[in-house]
Amino acid sequence: MDLFTYYKTCGEPKVFNRLDLELTIELLRPTTASLALAVRNITMQPAIEKPAGTYLSYETDWFYVDLEQQDVSDIIESLTELNLSLANYEDENANKIVRIRTLIFSWLDLAKTFLHENCTAQMNCQSNSKKPPSIRIH
Repeated sequence: MDLFTYYKTCGEPKVFNRLDLELTIELLRPTTASLALAVRNITMQPAIEKPAGTYLSYETDWFYVDLEQQDVSDIIESLTELNLSLANYEDENANKIVRIRTLIFSWLDLAKTFLHENCTAQMNCQSNSKKPPSIRIH
């Protein structure tokens, strides 16, 4: 894989970097251990192959996130609840709140792809199930 393709791939909504996944695990573990484990399992898979000749560290690993739509929704909900609980103490937790909000946006981007895929699939199903009106020429 060349460098351009690598960076393009890493910018896809279904691709997360190791640090974001590890932060998600850390934040979810106290309240939703099963979700934290599902995210942890992603980091146990092989990372996206880096371009030959590049010297990118372990922290720069990127992974395809293959979770169910409901899991992604639950992750967003848990992170949002955590964000709201820390908002009352914003001065003490400003950095953590920024990191959580950034994670929420990343997970929302992934959720949008589910919506897009579902909408596209639904449109294809509707268009395949409806026959075009017949026209008679007399």
